[in-house]
Formats: sequence, C-alpha cells, structure tokens
Amino acid sequence: MPPDIAAAAASAAARARAAEAVHREIAAVYDALETHLAAASWDDAAALVPRLKALEADLRPLADARRLATAGQAALWAAADALAGAIERRRAAALRLTSAVRAATAARLGALHASRARAARYRSAPADAVFASRRA
Repeated sequence: MPPDIAAAAASAAARARAAEAVHREIAAVYDALETHLAAASWDDAAALVPRLKALEADLRPLADARRLATAGQAALWAAADALAGAIERRRAAALRLTSAVRAATAARLGALHASRARAARYRSAPADAVFASRRA
C-alpha cells in the first residue's frame, strides 16, 4: 500500500477512535444529566450544558470526517455510530422529560395566577352599619 493511502487509512482509524472517545465522554455527561433531571436538580443539570456544548464542538470536525468516510471505512466508524445513536435516544428522552416538567410547571403557575386573580376580586358582603350609640 502506498504511504499516502496507508496514512489516510491510519488517519481515518484515528478519527474514528477519537469520535468514539468523544461520544463516550458525552455519554458520561448524559449519565450525570439524567441523574440531575430525575432528582429535579435543575441548576446542577444546567451546569452540564457548557460541557456538552464543548464536546459537541469537539465532535464537529470528526462528524465531517465521518460523512466523508468511504464504504470501506464504515466498519471503523461502527462503534462511534452506535454510541451516537444511543446518545440521540437519551437526548430525546431528556428533552421529553424537561418539556413535560415545563408544561406541568406552566399549568401550575397558570392555576396559581387564576386563583390569585379570583382572590383579588373577592369582596365580602357589606356589613350593616353598627352604631355605638342609639342616639345617632
């Protein structure tokens, strides 16, 4: 095999391994994220978002390499592709959970607002005037 083809194959294998490593890091962040979401620890979950964004930025050039991979290189990318599919399912589940929690919170806030609005309009029946003296 000519040196340039061997280097390209090694480079493709290295990119596939790098993509797999980044996907494993993303999966580890999702482990922590799911724990925080299950505990309704929203601030802790939000603190993980910058790390996810950084990992996604690291993954972009590797994703471009994946798109350019030949059919013969597809086997090199199989593990990374499998991890990517699992992460996508976890992302969708996390999004469904947070959307449901947001909708429930919005409904509770709406009910609270309606209750307060009714209470603000509540007026007790006017009391009959009471005089302290019969001379009045």
